[in-house]
Amino acid sequence: MPENLSIADINSLWKSHFSSLMGGSKDNIPSLMDGVQSHVFEANTLVTPKNSLCQHYLMNARGSLRIQLVTESGREVTLYRVQPGEACILTTSCLISHQRFPAEAITESEVVAFTLNESIFNHYLNHSSVFRRFVFQNLGQRLADVLKRIDQMCSPAVDQTLAGILLKFNQLNAPIVKTHQDIAVEMGMARETISRHLKCFENQGWVKLARNTIIIRDADALSKLSMI
Repeated sequence: MPENLSIADINSLWKSHFSSLMGGSKDNIPSLMDGVQSHVFEANTLVTPKNSLCQHYLMNARGSLRIQLVTESGREVTLYRVQPGEACILTTSCLISHQRFPAEAITESEVVAFTLNESIFNHYLNHSSVFRRFVFQNLGQRLADVLKRIDQMCSPAVDQTLAGILLKFNQLNAPIVKTHQDIAVEMGMARETISRHLKCFENQGWVKLARNTIIIRDADALSKLSMI
């Protein structure tokens, strides 16, 4: 069950990840927290369904939130993740353009998020240079990540991208606890395609495949492949 947050917890998370929004007295930024609502979501929770109305600006304070598309064939494609200290750029875009949310937002772990309703968001966007700078800096940085992600999905070099993904997941040389479907979602490709290429990697002696686990055997070979 999600934990209950105390006022001290909320203030600590806000100070840790959104300290830039605590200053700027001329913008009256300190009062921004008066309009903030805190939420705790369990892992694997659908926070924002596709085509839902965007009525809140969402800022992540803890955990990981995955933003994904689901194609007509049912294939899941990860667009980006919202990490602590970041805001959801699709939510930002939808609030500004008054469009519905075109994807899904799903928690990958327990998530603590702060939200501002639309009227408060618009007020500070119009009247606070500090808040406006935070919103558009986050928008610009995350948009660059999304464009890079799209470029990866459109690239025909599946092996190169897959090698890079495996190295990213290979933390401290520990086994990668991911299914082929997890990696397919990450890369925006069909599971069968990923399984076929992973099997080729295993035949080369670069990885060892087990149930829901991938063990890196030759990180140097994968590193060279990812940089081709």
